[in-house]
Amino acid sequence: MAKKRKQGGKGGFAADIRSWAADLLDDETVQRFELSVDKRAGLARLRCTAADGRVTTRELLDARTGEAALPDPADKPARDAAIRMLAAQGLTQTATARLLGVSQALVSKVLRGD
Repeated sequence: MAKKRKQGGKGGFAADIRSWAADLLDDETVQRFELSVDKRAGLARLRCTAADGRVTTRELLDARTGEAALPDPADKPARDAAIRMLAAQGLTQTATARLLGVSQALVSKVLRGD
């Protein structure tokens, strides 16, 4: 499957994405992959299907744009707004939780409106 990449590497967001794609094109165990990029939000999502049917999804956050836009988890109104924004952009609850440094259960609770 795909190699795990560090976020905000030396070459930057675009270089990390190109590297992801190049690695996957060379990987014989990968049957199919889908890559979506939201430059405004600084998010990339990679969905990879292996020859044996396993599906892996990974997200990459652009350190220059994405991390600056992420709120402090202790600032609840800003955190909740960020959760809703990321969900609206199609990020999974698990990925949203990982990016914001909160639990998936909290993300679910905020999206339910509890």
